Amino acid sequence: AHIKEAAVRYLEQPQASMYADPRGIPEFRAAIARKMARANDMVIDPDTEISVSPGGKAGIVATLLAIVDVGDEVLLEDPGWLSFDPMIRLTGATPVPFPIRPQNDFQLDPADLVARITPRTRAIVLCSPHNPTGAILSIATMLEIARIAIEHDLWVVMDEAYEHFLFDDNRHVSIATIEGMRERTISIQTASKTYN
Repeated sequence: AHIKEAAVRYLEQPQASMYADPRGIPEFRAAIARKMARANDMVIDPDTEISVSPGGKAGIVATLLAIVDVGDEVLLEDPGWLSFDPMIRLTGATPVPFPIRPQNDFQLDPADLVARITPRTRAIVLCSPHNPTGAILSIATMLEIARIAIEHDLWVVMDEAYEHFLFDDNRHVSIATIEGMRERTISIQTASKTYN
């Protein structure tokens, strides 16, 4: 209710009928930066490191359109969120699935990533906590992903929509907090899963 009330208060102000900054209104980006510092251990600049989209899916599509091109390849989890594949195809890139297996608690096997990397590979799309399995990438797995991404100069698009859906004392860690990953990670977060 308090979010709806804040939206109504904003809509009653004169600036609500003006063109907004395409990155999102400054106050909202500043609030996101505060949340990222508090919940994700990341101090980020709201003017240069945050862009607001009308939902996580739009943010993922915009990211993919910015970082990959026709003929590129993008690695993605299988099983995974069904929208990743068509979003990658929309860019003209080719989705290249790699398995995540129940016998490994749905942690990816770094060897499966490496086996699928070619000179055309540009990015890895990941989701943690994972949709649909609920698995959370372990720190050990993220360190291996980071090593691979740095070694092969790959982007990591990290869907963190379910970052607050945690059980059994698990905690969410953003892969961008790992050394060398901030400059090659695009974190996609959303209010819809947590605040709906």
